[in-house]
Amino acid sequence: MWMVAGGLPMRLNRRPVFRDYARSLEPRIVLPHNETVHRLASLTDELQLQYLRRARANHIAMFKGLPCIGLQLDLWTDRNSGIAYAAVHASMVMVASDESVYSKESPPLCLMDELLHFRAFPYTKHTAKNISEWLVGLLTAEQIPAEAISGVTPDGASDGQAGCKLVEGLKSKVDVCQLHELQRCILYSIGLAGSKQNCRNRDFRDLIRVNKRLVQLTHQSREVSDALRKFQMDNNIPDHKIISTVRTNQTRWSNQKAQISRNNLMRPIFDPVMSVYRRENVNETAILEVGSESDDSEGETPRGPYSGPARELKRKDIGFKDDLWNANLEAEAFLTRPADMKQIMENNRYVTGAQGVHLMINLKKLNSPFKPLKVFMFPTSMAVKDRERAHQMVEAENLADFIPKARAELVRQIDMRFVDKEFSDARHVHLYMSKGIPAEKVLSADNLQRAKALYLKWLHSLVTAGVVGIRSSPRKKKKKEKVNLLDAMHDSDDDDSATMADDCRGQDRVREEMLQWQELPAASIKKHIGDQGLLNEFTLIHEFRDELPLHYKLFMQVASHRGNEANAEDTFSLSGSLSNRNTHTQPGFLATLVRINKNRRVSEPTWKAILSAYKHKHRKLPTLGDDVTDDEDEDADADPVEDHDINECD
Repeated sequence: MWMVAGGLPMRLNRRPVFRDYARSLEPRIVLPHNETVHRLASLTDELQLQYLRRARANHIAMFKGLPCIGLQLDLWTDRNSGIAYAAVHASMVMVASDESVYSKESPPLCLMDELLHFRAFPYTKHTAKNISEWLVGLLTAEQIPAEAISGVTPDGASDGQAGCKLVEGLKSKVDVCQLHELQRCILYSIGLAGSKQNCRNRDFRDLIRVNKRLVQLTHQSREVSDALRKFQMDNNIPDHKIISTVRTNQTRWSNQKAQISRNNLMRPIFDPVMSVYRRENVNETAILEVGSESDDSEGETPRGPYSGPARELKRKDIGFKDDLWNANLEAEAFLTRPADMKQIMENNRYVTGAQGVHLMINLKKLNSPFKPLKVFMFPTSMAVKDRERAHQMVEAENLADFIPKARAELVRQIDMRFVDKEFSDARHVHLYMSKGIPAEKVLSADNLQRAKALYLKWLHSLVTAGVVGIRSSPRKKKKKEKVNLLDAMHDSDDDDSATMADDCRGQDRVREEMLQWQELPAASIKKHIGDQGLLNEFTLIHEFRDELPLHYKLFMQVASHRGNEANAEDTFSLSGSLSNRNTHTQPGFLATLVRINKNRRVSEPTWKAILSAYKHKHRKLPTLGDDVTDDEDEDADADPVEDHDINECD
């Protein structure tokens, strides 16, 4: 707690429970000075980074400089301080035999994720040129050549994508985050993206507004919020089971789904409460904050049948009528499947970039015009036991008008962003070799031809670079004495013939493995399919690592290129949480704490190693625990942490 907060937060220090707890520890502990805490955190971060740099260098050397590292990057602005931070994650597919990197519960082959960089962004403007210069400096400092990068995954912002493509050697290695692409697909299909003139689903958009305004009312009117809570208590709902509405989050489409789903769940509560509210406030104008609704604030009058502009809304008009409730069920059902796939892509570490594309292809099939829609019905009562909602299938011809529009737009967006799009080289190779959906059903004809050529090229490069040998034992070199020029020429001919023989054997090896991979038994693949119907490619390829060493190494290359940058989003969530707990945390110390927490799963130095490094670096300071004021001038002469200080790392 002391490390996280940089001291005790005042709200915690005032609590009697914590005071009693601290008094019980007083005879046994002495909390260190804040400066000492900062130094210990800095040394922990330095030890972790040294270990990660060494592991990364060994990984690059193992692949002889071929692509083997994926990068994910994003920018975030701290609302408390207004400082923009940049986060870069590096991902590598590694074997879990080294227990200093992986826990015992890790699979044999897994995706290692490290926080490569998290610091304040050095520029005030996030232009493509500034991002490019910053990224070049970072790769140079971390000694990561562009040739060793398998792919870069920025967020959906155009400046980040353009900045990555400006870096020499990365133009053909950039793929936009699949979660951001899915977000744009959903927002266009439900009418929340695009200009006012080309909004593609006004009815769906207006129905979402009805939900948002009902939620706004419950959070802005004490009368309504108290009535909802009191109604549940009067019907014997336990305190810990009382539910409320979901606040609006304008930047997360999954929030729309959660909000609609909660409103449908609360219908047995909303109907009686809102009936009384409308009867008592017939003609009063609703007091709603409309600044967050960009369309209303710009003066647009919605043409859909479900709502009017907020400034003209009467309190009696807020909420749902019977036909709106039924439409709300179908809106929830339409958003449920994409939300489930989003959770799979975010939370399953073995979902690769190729499988992310496969999930989008499946989503496209589920939204074909003639598919029935699985709708979850309203609870029969407000009792807790009735919150498990039954479902029924609604045929396509019986759906509300805005659902076919949403389906058609979603299919169009998926085709544009996941089917007809040109991916990076690594993504093309992975889609071609993947055992999920055949590449012929995913890629267009031109992309399929390109993917096949890249697949062959990457396999041959593994043999040419010597990453995978082409014979069981090395050929013995014969010593020959070069007597004259003619003998030297004969020796040169022998070397050339040996090289040609190696090339022929390498080509034979590639053809043989390609045939084995294509004819892999279906039973061998099926046993690696998990509960969610997804193929675990990591365990599949690890099983055949001895029979198919080329494809084993090739998978380690292409799978390192993640399909999304959810890890960077998690980093920003952590940094926001740490910043909110203690608003006076300095940017440098906040960045140090974030890096320590994100990298501890990969490298966690022991306290013995940290104290040893502390004593070595700050050997001129008094012993730890003494009540002293550190002299900053002495730190300037301190030595950096040496390699021998990380020998105690876990």
